Amino acid sequence: MTGYNRPPPLSPPPPPPPYPYQYPPNPYVEDEAEDASLDLFDVISSKAAPVNSRDNETPHSTSHDVGNRLDANSETEEYSEANEGDEQNSDFGPNENEVHSNDDEASEVYDQDEDSFDGDPDPNAQAPLQSQQLTVAAQTNEYAAACTLGYANLIRLVYDKEIAIDRAAIRGIHWLAFRDACLDILASITTPILLPLMGGNLARVSHDDPATAQLLKEFASRSKKPILQPGIYVRLLVDPQGLSPTPNELLNVVEYLREYALMTGDIDITEFVQIDEMVGNAWRAADTRQGKMRYLSSATSTLPTKPSKSRFNALLNFCNALESCLVAIPNASVDEPLTSPLAYVGYARDAAARNDQHHDHKSSNFLMDLTEATCMHLFNRRYRMKRHIVALLCDLTQAQSAEVLITVIANAYADTGGGFAHHSAAESAESAKKVTSEEWAKFSRYILRHTPFLANYREQSEMLQARQNEYDRLQTAIKIEEKRAQRLEEDFDFKVQRQLSRQSIYSSAAENFITAADRYLAAAKAIEDYKASQSSSKGKEPL
Repeated sequence: MTGYNRPPPLSPPPPPPPYPYQYPPNPYVEDEAEDASLDLFDVISSKAAPVNSRDNETPHSTSHDVGNRLDANSETEEYSEANEGDEQNSDFGPNENEVHSNDDEASEVYDQDEDSFDGDPDPNAQAPLQSQQLTVAAQTNEYAAACTLGYANLIRLVYDKEIAIDRAAIRGIHWLAFRDACLDILASITTPILLPLMGGNLARVSHDDPATAQLLKEFASRSKKPILQPGIYVRLLVDPQGLSPTPNELLNVVEYLREYALMTGDIDITEFVQIDEMVGNAWRAADTRQGKMRYLSSATSTLPTKPSKSRFNALLNFCNALESCLVAIPNASVDEPLTSPLAYVGYARDAAARNDQHHDHKSSNFLMDLTEATCMHLFNRRYRMKRHIVALLCDLTQAQSAEVLITVIANAYADTGGGFAHHSAAESAESAKKVTSEEWAKFSRYILRHTPFLANYREQSEMLQARQNEYDRLQTAIKIEEKRAQRLEEDFDFKVQRQLSRQSIYSSAAENFITAADRYLAAAKAIEDYKASQSSSKGKEPL
């Protein structure tokens, strides 16, 4: 499109402080421990214990000028926690038969969950994080770099970033509660899932790796009826091969999104009618032609409205943030898929049903839906949002913290240009309260037996022990050096004192010599004066 002037890119965020992170406490939470890491080793060590010694335990610690186009009404967040519907079996189109086709598979997993859990854990589920695999990712991703120093360091980075930004969801969460909940979540996530979340592409990994695809399929089965284990899902904008749109393609999308809000006339209104009619929910073309855009209508109204101010502002901010990221990409890569697709993270008790809503653009995130519809319009339906369940929960306290954690490490906030979340994560997780204690207990047993929970905790325990040993070694070395420095200082002081004493003696001797010399000179002068006076007297004697 001609005549389009791209705004300057946003300023890049400041670099993170050096590891390990040390930040001030949460200002919204009273009585936060001065050093919350003191009990970290105990927490991790206790969870790394053999499962048979904790048969009845759960694996969790108890613990924004367009004049009249804008609707003057301010809207609230449109995200609503849903518990109905089911997920499409096809990744890129509806499939009404999917609800029934996977029930047998889900039931099989459910029956497996009901089995006795005596004996050793499932060995196939116990491969630990394998921290060495983080090395490559750590070179380009700050979250992977933090994770190489342990889960707690990654969690602290996420927590303090959210505190610094002052996101609503984090205000009431004590650091220790957030840490313990996130420790359990990270421990239960396998390496092939966790690594792509931190600057990678889980959709592509799932496409290329049958083992990861099977694991994600099992998670999806558990997140739907009849099990309904609460979980965290990630939706990624990709093609059927799991590839993201290219930077150039997304720059074209940004043009359309910005014009969708501003309506300057650079793009024919007919194209926006097609975008509004692209997915489900039949939308009247007349409404769009009147400026009542489907994805900008107020979420609080049941009828089409002029663009709401909050959505209008959120869309333009998203366009600016995304464009800032895209224009920074080297020219050699502008026609290659993004390494990390645009993402959206959410929590749901029935994640499959929630995905149905997202798929149909109902009670969903408007930025994600509008971007998806625009991509479908521009690229012949090639790109759609692909969903994966990445974490299953086993305790009520995890719901809010887990969504915050994964939203951040997956770079899914709109203000970063990496995702669609334009409100604070985890503002609604009420459905977690409907899960009974008996259900949580079953979910906990599944996590223990069918995820790397224990193995990851053992690895974290070993990592902490190794770091503690290194700390102790350094402390011992420091004490030895301090004693050596003290001895050197004492020896130096002695030498200085001795030198000062010598200087004092030399100075005194010199003074005495000078005094003696002065006396000698005075005496000599007196003798000379006397002789002179005697000579003078002889010269004056009478004849």
